[in-house]
Amino acid sequence: GSYFDIIKDLNFQKIFGLDISSERLSIANQRGYMTINSVGQKIPLKDKSFRTIICIDVLVNILKESDQIEILKELERILDNDSHLILSIPNKKAFDLTNTLNKITKKRKRTLSDYNTMFEVDKMIERLTRMNFQIEKVSPILFIYPERIAKIPLLISINDFIFGKILHLKDYGYITYIKARKKWNAEGISIMIQK
Repeated sequence: GSYFDIIKDLNFQKIFGLDISSERLSIANQRGYMTINSVGQKIPLKDKSFRTIICIDVLVNILKESDQIEILKELERILDNDSHLILSIPNKKAFDLTNTLNKITKKRKRTLSDYNTMFEVDKMIERLTRMNFQIEKVSPILFIYPERIAKIPLLISINDFIFGKILHLKDYGYITYIKARKKWNAEGISIMIQK
């Protein structure tokens, strides 16, 4: 529900929220979402129901790889052809590097990787590509930086711009957003047009 105002400003006709928590759905409903109470592996909607799916901070909480795959398959199923999936994943390489540096410097370890699922960005891109998606954009954010910078939002934005846009260090952003387009598909056969 925390992204509703941003998503609403993109002028979507309807915005749906899906969760297994009735409490969270009640809050989402109060914020203006149409809500669906369901697990991500079995979404009670028709095939090709949506033109855009935004999946932020979801897969990080799905611990079993088989469940992650089932959720991605469901998202692909309910997404219309030639439509977009936007998702965020925590980047395993960035957290591993931070944990290594923290061990060397004897600083506190980032604990997110202890109780959430971390992803290798290249493997997620490969998985989505095999699932009939064309990757359009990969945007890492929240790069490794000294803790002092974390307390000043403007410095985080500058840091992200330098590391992500200028230096293209995609492997070292803590969070990576992936924008993928579902390819047009007829009778299960992917159609690729070469320019």
